[in-house]
Amino acid sequence: MSSIRPDAHPDPGRDPVRRITTHTDVDTVVRRGWRGVGGWWWPALLLVPLLLAGLAALTTHGSVESDLAARSTDALKKAGLGGSVAFSGRDGTLTGGDAAAKALVEKVSGVRVVDAAAGGVGAVTATPSATGGAGGAAAPFGLATSADGKTLTVTATVPDDAAKTALLDAVRAANPGVTVEDKVTVSAGVGALPAAGLAALSSALKGLPGVNVAGTGSTITLTGAVPSEMVKSAAGQAAAALNPTATIDNQLTVSAPSASPTPSPSPASTGTVSASCATVNTTVAAELKAKPVQFATGSASILPASLTQLKSIAAQLKDCLGAEGGASGLAVEGHTDNQGSDALNTRLSQQRADAVKAALVSAGLPSGKITAKGFGAGKPVATNTTAEGRALNRRVEIRLI
Repeated sequence: MSSIRPDAHPDPGRDPVRRITTHTDVDTVVRRGWRGVGGWWWPALLLVPLLLAGLAALTTHGSVESDLAARSTDALKKAGLGGSVAFSGRDGTLTGGDAAAKALVEKVSGVRVVDAAAGGVGAVTATPSATGGAGGAAAPFGLATSADGKTLTVTATVPDDAAKTALLDAVRAANPGVTVEDKVTVSAGVGALPAAGLAALSSALKGLPGVNVAGTGSTITLTGAVPSEMVKSAAGQAAAALNPTATIDNQLTVSAPSASPTPSPSPASTGTVSASCATVNTTVAAELKAKPVQFATGSASILPASLTQLKSIAAQLKDCLGAEGGASGLAVEGHTDNQGSDALNTRLSQQRADAVKAALVSAGLPSGKITAKGFGAGKPVATNTTAEGRALNRRVEIRLI
């Protein structure tokens, strides 16, 4: 609308129509200036901070995963352990590693949990080395278990603090529930010992009292007493894997069964176990503690090495089942750590107990005399707050009743 009245006289030389048009344009601009905020671009503008925040979160998420992967890979490399780790957030998936590698990655700061990729986690695998790492020949080393088998002393000389940390971490990861006494020194110029190999050897001695291992560049000597030929053989094989070119002087002796008091019958027992069968129970328990039955991660599939172990155990148990004065039955118990739901853990422990029973039956033991029961996480033997404790709680127990 024009601001000029109809009776007004325009200034000489000016065009009234042009003036009216000019005033109308100004009025229109003023009215538009007071119009309320609207249009499609306003909600789009509100989305900008949200998009920026999302991009920042993705960037941070990716940087956390990259950092954890880099530090985990570095820890594995320093420990001489194989495997690669990929992260989704703070949860890792280990590919191509072993039990020691898994335990080591779980100790990396910021890592929440580590699972194995398809195929599972098997026994600790050593990287063969006769001379140690770069820098020269490896210095002599020693492993010694205490009289009660609860302490393991590690004696060695390594080239730097990183190698020392890697070595001790690997040994501790392979020996949950055992106190590891550090007598490792640092001296520049010596070769680094294969941490994974030494961890595997120390694991073969776990729970055995008074056993010693002394290693040089050319000979590894094992001394002490063990409960069975199987344990002696396992220790010798672990020593050979540590250094395939060394001479293995396996002086371990197999203890003769000693008479022991007949234990009181358990609630599930219909009789008593003879002294000789009680000794078998002790031997089998020691073997399973030194070398637990291994399964593919998250399943009841027994790994090949453990199937061989169960055949040997079945041979030891056979004479005590059904024999006069022997045991009335055999109990197989499956246990897990507390990771996951109670229902899942109970089901998995039952499946694993059933799998071990099937392996024992396949090895010649009578199915009707074997009971298999899964207890889930209900009977821990160690804390579930550490990787070492959880590894100790994941177990299968076998005993005559």
